[in-house]
Amino acid sequence: MDIISGGRVNFGVGAGWFRDEALSYGVYWGKHRERVFRMLEALEIILKLWTEEGNVTYEGKYYRVINAPFWPKPAQKPHPPIWFGGSSNIILEATAKYGNGLLPLSNTPIEDFKKIASRVAEIRIKEGKKILLAPSLTYPDGLGESPDMWLSKMEEYLKAGADMIIIDLSMTKVPPEDAINFLEKFSETIFPRYDL
Repeated sequence: MDIISGGRVNFGVGAGWFRDEALSYGVYWGKHRERVFRMLEALEIILKLWTEEGNVTYEGKYYRVINAPFWPKPAQKPHPPIWFGGSSNIILEATAKYGNGLLPLSNTPIEDFKKIASRVAEIRIKEGKKILLAPSLTYPDGLGESPDMWLSKMEEYLKAGADMIIIDLSMTKVPPEDAINFLEKFSETIFPRYDL
């Protein structure tokens, strides 16, 4: 995908949040901490496959690959940007070590988001690393239904430390026609305001 897109892929990783969905597909769930460590071990393998020449061998607690090939390598060097989903301390530590961005859960309340933004700011200073922060707001539940509400909500999160905002249409089952109408009105209202 990175090659096809000309190096525009962001790689999102997370420990999972929707237990019922995982179980319905036969994916082992486990406790949060274990899911994070499984995710990090898988990420270590992916990073090796992306960046090391030749085949990769890795033996961890959860996963093992032996002489695994991976070709072609991503267009972006050393690899696509890594975005973590969540906001727990262990996810923030992983973001500090591996990540380029953080995606808190959709519709994170503004007071909780301010705490997350403060912790990300501390990581930026401590690690000397740029980590982007992108909250997502669902339409209409998190964003509201009117242009005034959209502007107010966007300003609130941007002032609190968001680098960008993702509009999430997947969580509220908005019919396609309504989503298209919303996006047209949203772009007419918001884009000129931010020179987009």
